[in-house]
Amino acid sequence: SFVAHIVGDRADVVPLIDADANPHRYAPQPKDMIRMMSMDVLVVNGIGHDTWAFEILDAAGMRDKLHLIYANDGVSLIPIAGDPSGEKVVNPHTFISTTAAIQQVYTIARKLGELDTANATYFRDNARRYALEIRRLRAEFDAQIAGADLTKFRCATMHSGYDYILQELGLQVTAVI
Repeated sequence: SFVAHIVGDRADVVPLIDADANPHRYAPQPKDMIRMMSMDVLVVNGIGHDTWAFEILDAAGMRDKLHLIYANDGVSLIPIAGDPSGEKVVNPHTFISTTAAIQQVYTIARKLGELDTANATYFRDNARRYALEIRRLRAEFDAQIAGADLTKFRCATMHSGYDYILQELGLQVTAVI
């Protein structure tokens, strides 16, 4: 959705995998290679949420033919909360953070503009509008919880995907079940 907001009608956005696919347990399919071979650019999370994308990239023989944009370039990363291994595994769910999402939108727009200089200003302007929309949504949410006493807030999640946004709100995940 970040890319679609940035490029508007200036490019076709093709998802690498079907919308109903679970990226956590995805096994590459032959149709994914066919899709990839029609792409000019691939935007990736690049920090563990889409390892299958690189499998598809290699299987399609596109590693040196396709421009890659790493959306998380420059994003501050945190470890996964509650990781039972005790290792510092990077949490790939940066896109759930409003701050990281805005950084990703600007990174994607800048990199697309480098590849398509004729549309660079258009991409940048769309990125700014989209970042403003993300900020507006965040402000609405902040207004809803303003004044709430969160000093005793404890959070257990079923998935480590919310660590970035909770950290942004000054909250901490107590446990991941």
